[in-house]
Amino acid sequence: MVPVVSVFAPRAALAAAVIGLCVVAPASAASAAPKGCVIGTWKQTGMSGTVIADDSYTEVHGGAGVKLTIARTSVRYDFNKSAKETTTGEVEGIHWSAWTKYTKLLSFDATVKGSASGSVRLKPKTAEGGAIGRSQVANLGPERSWKLRTTYRGGGQESIAPIKSSFTCKGKSLTLKSGFSFDGRKITVDRFFTRVP
Repeated sequence: MVPVVSVFAPRAALAAAVIGLCVVAPASAASAAPKGCVIGTWKQTGMSGTVIADDSYTEVHGGAGVKLTIARTSVRYDFNKSAKETTTGEVEGIHWSAWTKYTKLLSFDATVKGSASGSVRLKPKTAEGGAIGRSQVANLGPERSWKLRTTYRGGGQESIAPIKSSFTCKGKSLTLKSGFSFDGRKITVDRFFTRVP
């Protein structure tokens, strides 16, 4: 979705949208850790997210096709063949829907711990790449766009690429789970991947 700030955007952006719309170097061979299940290239098959606040409830789905490459000290996203995210919600009794589409590349320095289970933590100030997000709320205003690198370096994040995630990995399957609070809202995002041969 739109930057933490889609679901995760500042309250000013919410009001503008729907009068309250909830718009959120490898180590040397001698010292390298074992590769581990999580390390490699993955393709997202889907995602499921929620944003809960006192006056609103939002669900996020979609995003299939995102290519994610994980190393011990870096993470790279390729959005070029990914599907749209779809967002539906209710704010103070008003139902709304929106879509978000990501393109191009985004990379981070990161800390990746564990093999079959563990954690992935992005370093947002290291965000690089030309990735762009585009989003529109149905029947409400023009399409908007933004640079993901600017979002992360400015302290925000995207539902498609949360800063902190826990993972479980087995064979060709990887699940990343994230949960955090932002501006009085509780946000959870689960992302599902299959290994790229």
